[in-house]
Amino acid sequence: MSPLAATARRMAARPAHEGMVRFIDEKGTNHGVIPIERALEAAAKAEMELLQLKPADPEQKELHKAVPICKLMDVAKYKYDLDKKASKAQQQSRLHAKQNTLKELKFGTNIEANDLEFKVSRAKQFIEKGFQVRITIVLRRSAKIPPNMRKQRAFEILNEVTSSFSGVAKESANERKVMGGSVRTTFTPL
Repeated sequence: MSPLAATARRMAARPAHEGMVRFIDEKGTNHGVIPIERALEAAAKAEMELLQLKPADPEQKELHKAVPICKLMDVAKYKYDLDKKASKAQQQSRLHAKQNTLKELKFGTNIEANDLEFKVSRAKQFIEKGFQVRITIVLRRSAKIPPNMRKQRAFEILNEVTSSFSGVAKESANERKVMGGSVRTTFTPL
């Protein structure tokens, strides 16, 4: 005999209306207030367990509010469904955490075309996995690019990156920021 059935049997030993329960079958049909013995017989006939959903409320004067609510169910299936819901919720929270996680790629204004292509492909991999990606272009001193052209070169690189992300990610609105010695923007997956 299961602990739930034992609890139901102890309930049957109580006096007056405490030997009564509000009975709900496995389909969810409410059969009203019935004696606990009938509820236990129905559980034995259906080869299921009688689970107490809500205990009795002794302060209630009305019979239909004072009795405990019991439901006929397959406890193993019920636990399985609860575990499945918890697992799904955990997957959703992991996905949400990924979307809030930011990956950052940094490079300079004097980056070569093949290096830029490699970094863009890496950023696309992050985006396909559901991460946000921040591209930061550092405005370093360079013999190749004169000081007055560094910022312009940074925006050219960002335009190249943005065009390569079309269909995969979108740039956050008004997100291109010039901060000190760098220019950056953030991309989110579509």
